[in-house]
Amino acid sequence: RLDGAATQLAADVQLARREAAARNRTVRVSLRSDGTATCWIVHTGAATDCGCGVDSHAVCAAGAIAITSTTLGDTDRLRVEGNVASMLFDPLHGTTTPAGTLRVLDSRGRSVQHVVNVAGRLRSCSPGRSLSGWPAC
Repeated sequence: RLDGAATQLAADVQLARREAAARNRTVRVSLRSDGTATCWIVHTGAATDCGCGVDSHAVCAAGAIAITSTTLGDTDRLRVEGNVASMLFDPLHGTTTPAGTLRVLDSRGRSVQHVVNVAGRLRSCSPGRSLSGWPAC
């Protein structure tokens, strides 16, 4: 499950960058937590325009568009966290503001982290214990 969620998060970060260029407008990856679940949302609009909804469907304010979202609940025994709440991808250059690190963690303390640099490029690794298929950080 950890590998699948980490792979999905990496794919969604890359999707946000591609969608920004395709739509010719800024696109965000935002992280949310409500105490019982965490999620990430790829969306247009301001950082606070979209949130986690029920059944893994994002809820967005008028004018914002949810492109995709993933929710990790208590039953998944996974969570997502980051040192930034939202990253904005520029449509012209593919750059990211701010750069940040996003982590998918399981209940046993294992994790995969995705480092997104200012150029919008993604580097993934597994800190501490190396997980199969992920390089050690």
